[in-house]
Amino acid sequence: MKYILTSLLLLLVHQTFPNPLSLLSERYLETGEHFLVRTLGQSQSADIEGLFLYFKRWTMKVAEYLDLSSRNNLLTYTATVVRQNGGKSVSFKQTKIGDELVFENPTHDFPKKLVYKRISIAK
Repeated sequence: MKYILTSLLLLLVHQTFPNPLSLLSERYLETGEHFLVRTLGQSQSADIEGLFLYFKRWTMKVAEYLDLSSRNNLLTYTATVVRQNGGKSVSFKQTKIGDELVFENPTHDFPKKLVYKRISIAK
C-alpha cells in the first residue's frame, strides 16, 4: 500500500514541480486511517508553492494549497483551505524573521498568527 501511495505522490509532485531540484520539502505522516503529505517546491514564478493532501481508502484529497511569495523584501504566506472561507485564499504578512518566522493577519478569524521555528537537524 505504501509503495502505491508513494508512486502516486511522486507522479503528482512531478506534475506540480517538473524540475526535481525545485522540490524543497516533503513530509509524510501515516495515521490509523490516513496517509498525510505536505509538499513544498519552487514554482516557475520563483514563489514557493505547496499542497497538503491526504489519502484515505485509495482516495486522494487536497486539503490545502499554500503559496509563499516575496514582494518588496516581505514574505506573504497565502493559504487556500478546501471547503473553508468560501474557497477564498487567506494571506498572512511576515512580521518577524530570525529564529522564528512569523506571519500575521489580524482580520482573519482563526488563526491570526502563524509561527515557524527554526530547528537544527541532528546529524
